[in-house]
Amino acid sequence: MLNGTITTRPLKFLFSIIIFFSCLCGFGQFSKKFEFGNYLISSGNFIEVLNYPSIINITQLSNEQSDSLSFLIGKAHFYNKSFDLAKSSFSSITETSLFGPAQYYSTLSNLYLGNYGFSNSTLLYLPNDGLNTLIKKGDFILLNNIDSAKSVTLRKSDFLIQKHFNDLDNVILGIEGHKTKSAFLAGLMSAIIPGSGKFYAGKVGEGVASLLMVGILTASSIEQFNNGGFKNPQFYLMSLPAAFFYVGNIYGSYFSVKVSNIEFNEQIRNEVLFHLHIPFKSIYRQ
Repeated sequence: MLNGTITTRPLKFLFSIIIFFSCLCGFGQFSKKFEFGNYLISSGNFIEVLNYPSIINITQLSNEQSDSLSFLIGKAHFYNKSFDLAKSSFSSITETSLFGPAQYYSTLSNLYLGNYGFSNSTLLYLPNDGLNTLIKKGDFILLNNIDSAKSVTLRKSDFLIQKHFNDLDNVILGIEGHKTKSAFLAGLMSAIIPGSGKFYAGKVGEGVASLLMVGILTASSIEQFNNGGFKNPQFYLMSLPAAFFYVGNIYGSYFSVKVSNIEFNEQIRNEVLFHLHIPFKSIYRQ
């Protein structure tokens, strides 16, 4: 018994070392693939990252490796603007070190999808309080609830996020300084003075063109009417285009203001999402 024990112990020890180094090598290979996947994402090669499940044996991954893979694929979907798929990947992550970043990416995905309202929702549980506060402020802005956004304050201990918090305050100032224009008023102005609605919409060049076109055609129509009245065929050749451009100038002015308002709202949305994403990249290095 003694001889047998002495003989088997070195073998067991050697076998344990072999298993340990095999696992270490396997994890090292996965870590290299994970780092390479991050490099591919930064290079814009999202499709290659999304093919990872087909080249990695999922069943042999540990929980931590499985979370890392889900996080990597979620990032690829996120930067590929497939936000629904990104949310699905991030929702499966439970491992502590990736839970915070996954929650933040998932929240950003919802905001990109237009699912606002996290400020008063139990869904917003981010480990970093400063980022939590920043998300709430941005969410209120996206909801166009400016008074609530202004009431959100940052703790002094979250000084690393202060700049991004100030950036959102500047967005609020831009919103308050912006005068929303009336599409109906633009159309009415162009009905009275052709092209004036375009000026109101900020399209000066188009306003001048509309004024000249409608003015020249209208003046020519009046001249032809004076020469022969309704019996003059040239009157119709000039009056029909004049009427067409007149109506088009009214609709164009109305539509220009509509587009201008939409562009402004889209600009605000993009600015808010940008200022929410940058601090996250700084803190989590993602």
